[in-house]
Amino acid sequence: MHASRPLPCAPVSGSPEVSPGHGIPLPAVLGIAVLVGIPLGLAALLFVWVEDSLQGWLWTDLPDALGMGSTPSWWWVLLIPALGGLVVAFAYRLPGRGGHNPARGFNAAPTKPRDLPGAMIAAIATLSCGAVLGPEAPLIALGSAIGLLLARAFARLRAPDALWSTTGSFGAIAAVFGNPLNTSVFMLEAGAAAGGGASLIPGLLPGFVAAGMGFLIFTGVGNWSGIPMFELGIPGLETYDSVSWSHLVAAVVIGVVVALLTAAIRQGAVRLDRAVTTLSPYVVLPAVGLVIGLCAVLFQAGTGRPYDLVLFSGQDGLDNLAAETSAGVVAALVLAKGLAYLVSLGGGFRGGPVFPAMFLGTSVGMVASLILPDLPVTAAVSIGIAAGMAGMLGFVVAAVLFSLLVTGEAGFDATSLAILAAAAAWVVRAGLDKAFAARHAPAART
Repeated sequence: MHASRPLPCAPVSGSPEVSPGHGIPLPAVLGIAVLVGIPLGLAALLFVWVEDSLQGWLWTDLPDALGMGSTPSWWWVLLIPALGGLVVAFAYRLPGRGGHNPARGFNAAPTKPRDLPGAMIAAIATLSCGAVLGPEAPLIALGSAIGLLLARAFARLRAPDALWSTTGSFGAIAAVFGNPLNTSVFMLEAGAAAGGGASLIPGLLPGFVAAGMGFLIFTGVGNWSGIPMFELGIPGLETYDSVSWSHLVAAVVIGVVVALLTAAIRQGAVRLDRAVTTLSPYVVLPAVGLVIGLCAVLFQAGTGRPYDLVLFSGQDGLDNLAAETSAGVVAALVLAKGLAYLVSLGGGFRGGPVFPAMFLGTSVGMVASLILPDLPVTAAVSIGIAAGMAGMLGFVVAAVLFSLLVTGEAGFDATSLAILAAAAAWVVRAGLDKAFAARHAPAART
């Protein structure tokens, strides 16, 4: 009997484990971190710039040049994700098959330099053509591969490849995670989830330094003001300063609902991935792209809201989501975005799960806020982001940090709500994964 393949209970595979020991003096290790951090910040900047420029050309400049105006026609919204699927299918023919498969869990395993071109082509096509995945996984792959290239260039230092790879991943991913602290906590929790635990802390120190050095590209130093970057936050949120018992209850309920939603998406993605594995990617990926575009077209036709709320990873649409005034519109968005996210994960596109999970969690929080007038928007956003990350990835501390990053000072007093939501989502996720694994254990043994 063919065994069903469940979604791994641990959200991370291949998490890097490295100690700054190995006979290398700590100052030399930190010197490697400085050496890696700045070029990786520049590489990450180049990746983000290429993806953002191509996205703007495909969805704004080219439609306008073709006479569609500021809003692309419905057929364009179907066409571009399908064409993006064809490009990703081509990337499968290159070494590494386009990078890590997001349907099989968040993966921080090292990326070989020879696999990097295929991974970058697949990721840029995924992100720019509208699939619902984020840039964090491709950036980790970029940093890892460049770190390994630097290991070859500086072989005389005799530092282990894992040190170069991990440090490179940190230096690259800081470009989209807001600051080096969020990056380090995220990677530390990823390592702990994969079994590294507290022993990872010394090994992640070089990565922490590399993230800080890479972040200088954006913040500047001395007389240099740095390079402007996308800021992960929602401007104009009202300050939340009054916690009530009803808000605490709402945080737990939202956490449970988001965990159930993300569990359905994760399991659906696994089943889809298994179903299409033996089929031609040149058929599957364009078809999945059509489904993604169709979700956006139907949402726009039914609500009058823009396509891009459904397309893309979602971090650019958080401010529009927080300003929405119709619970029905947001509920429709949860369905459309959730389906597009599921097929993006399981249908063969390449990218990360973090930002769409944050967006979906925020959407559920906004539905609650619009139904329950007593729940302020700022609290709903904080709760939703924390629940989304915890439910999708199983990360709790990083989930709360990201909710603080997005809401800023306005959401500082909602921290307790975010913690409750993340904890509730994590407990439900863990229980569902355990139950699912037990249910499929007999099939796996036959």
